[in-house]
Order: sequence, then C-alpha cells, then structure tokens
Amino acid sequence: MICDVDGCLSPESAGAFDFGALRAIRRHNDLAYQRGDRPVLTPCTGRPLPFAEAMARLLGNRSVPLIAENGVWLYWPGRNTYDRDPRITPEHSRLIHQLSEWIDARYAARGVVQQPGKAASVSLYHDDTSVLHDIVDEIRGEIGERAWPLRVSMTWLYINIDLDFIDKGTAIARLLDAQPYSSAAWL
Repeated sequence: MICDVDGCLSPESAGAFDFGALRAIRRHNDLAYQRGDRPVLTPCTGRPLPFAEAMARLLGNRSVPLIAENGVWLYWPGRNTYDRDPRITPEHSRLIHQLSEWIDARYAARGVVQQPGKAASVSLYHDDTSVLHDIVDEIRGEIGERAWPLRVSMTWLYINIDLDFIDKGTAIARLLDAQPYSSAAWL
C-alpha cells in the first residue's frame, strides 16, 4: 500500500507528527509482517530520500520499497539500497545544479531557500508563500526560455521543480517492473 506523506502521514508544514496515528500505522505494518493478511504501508513523497527513509523506519516498513523526491529515488529497506531513476544523466545533474545556482543568485536575497537533500530536483520555500506565488511564473518563464526539461508545480508551501519525465507515477512503474523483487518477495 503506497501512501503520500505531506498532508497524509504528516503535515506539510513544520507542525508536529501525529504520533498516535503513526503508531496505529506501525501496528498495522507489524501485523502485516506477522500475519501476512494485509499490505504493508510504504511512503511515496516529494521529500528528500533521508526523510522518506526515516518515515519508513518510523512506520515499521522493513522491506517494501518506498518512493522519494517525487520519483527520483526508490529505496529498498530489505536490501538497504538506493536506486536513482536510471534515465537521469550527468547532463541532467548539471542542469539541476545550474538551476539551483540561478535560483540562489536571483532569489536568495528575498529569503527564498532550497529544501536541502534533493539530488535531481529543487524545492523552494519561503515562510511567506505570497513570495513564492510572486516568482513562480518568472521561474516557469526562465525554464521555458532555456528549454530545460523541467516541470514547475506548487504545493501549499513549496515550489517544486522536477525533471519532466520523472514523477511518482513513473517511480511506481519502476517499482512494479523491478525483478526479481516481486511484491511477494518484499515480505
């Protein structure tokens, strides 16, 4: 069972976790491993991989792969391995770095910060979301002018900029295609 994180398992804001709800999911996952009569819940998130891995550990997911950074990463808890989408090239990595530098030069003085820990995407934050709403079209325009293969989207609190050929759906497809790790083998 795949579940988004922000707004589902935790608030998108810096608010506290609902440990009662997370404890109930942990009990559910523990029973899934003990009895084999229900699916294990695994996170699927735009958050950086370390956050997603910590969330999976908190929920007691010991084996079912999780999705992080809007589809960039699959993390396999049972093997303790990290798989980045193989379509990401060194050129894409350089492009993300170039974008990151442009954003810092253009918006850091306005207090716009980049969410740490991203490998192949950029998420922008400002404590006043109106600042993000003011700059999102300019960012889209710059990306369009440079013909970068990137998608710009807004959440309640962030601007996310992702490679346009990667999303949570493509990660789910990679997960389902992975061999020899069928879902039965994850338990």
